[in-house]
Formats: sequence, C-alpha cells, structure tokens
Amino acid sequence: MALWWSVTDKMLRWHGDSFRKALLVLGPRQVGKTHAIREFANTHYEPVLEFNFLETPEAFVASAWRTWGFALHR
Repeated sequence: MALWWSVTDKMLRWHGDSFRKALLVLGPRQVGKTHAIREFANTHYEPVLEFNFLETPEAFVASAWRTWGFALHR
C-alpha cells in the first residue's frame, strides 16, 4: 500500500504544477502502474483518453507522422 500512496502523491504534485510536462512513470512489471494512472486520471480528469502504443503500434506511427511530418520505420 505504501507504493500506491507514493505514486499517487507524486502524481498529485505533478498535477498541481503549473509548469508540468509529460508524465513518465517507470517501474517493474506487474506492480500497478497502469492501475494507478487510470485511477488518478478518472478521479482528476474528464474525459479520459488512453493511448497504448505497445498494443497498437500503428497509433504511434500515425501520431509521429502528424507531429513530426515523417514516417517511422521499424
């Protein structure tokens, strides 16, 4: 439970920072990172959109094309 509160506390500080940038959450597999992020997003934002570039790699390629103007090759 201590890990959960640590992650939530860090996300709350990030959320309150007026100069915040993208949030990068790193950690080992199967510790609840995705669950913590989903719970935080559902509590603090409306609506919530989730993009999983691992499950849908073509979404990343499409976003790269729109963002940087070039295609990415594997």
